[in-house]
Amino acid sequence: MNRVAKFLVIGLVSLVVGYYGYSFFTLVWYGHRDVFNNREDCIDLFQDSVKRDIDTYAFGSYLRERDILYSYVCKDRYFVSIWQLKDLEKTALKDIPLNLNVNLDGVKFNAGEIFYKDLGYRPRITAKLGFTFNGVLNVNLDERTSILKRIDTSSYKGFFGTVNNMSFTDEKGEHLILFDFLSGKEPTLFLLYKGHGSFYAIFINSDKPFDESIIRILNLQ
Repeated sequence: MNRVAKFLVIGLVSLVVGYYGYSFFTLVWYGHRDVFNNREDCIDLFQDSVKRDIDTYAFGSYLRERDILYSYVCKDRYFVSIWQLKDLEKTALKDIPLNLNVNLDGVKFNAGEIFYKDLGYRPRITAKLGFTFNGVLNVNLDERTSILKRIDTSSYKGFFGTVNNMSFTDEKGEHLILFDFLSGKEPTLFLLYKGHGSFYAIFINSDKPFDESIIRILNLQ
């Protein structure tokens, strides 16, 4: 191999190593880390009567400084995800719109994380790496999402229905989180909740039929 070829090979290898090294560093610095048996979990958001029905072996969370995504299985059939979003602790529920019939087919992220990628019983979630809401949240639902019942109280709001795609955007309308419910046919309860000095996005889904009364497993006071 002549000198020019060696330089080209070395240069190519350096570029590849540098690219993947930078990507790995960025993911570690801005991304979430997996945590099991997190003592700061949200078990108190469940009614005392169902806490014993939470599968402690299936529990896990994705942790970052500004947010934590908790995952629970209740009664072996209800899949509960609770996302604590610290950037939204001072945001009023009345200021968060639910935008219907939004085209979400082209939503992509140049750098992102994927949660629940291979779990068909939970929505696949893609989040922009290092996202921040700066106190503003917009919820967008695509045209294939069906709301069967709206829910609106002083401490939580949301809906029960079947969700195809849903996104969270910031004050500029930039998509920060995309929820892909894959089949688009599973019943889903989605809530935004302010309580305990924190802000949570909660969604419950199952491969078994249920209705909006599933909210009774939660302790939202």
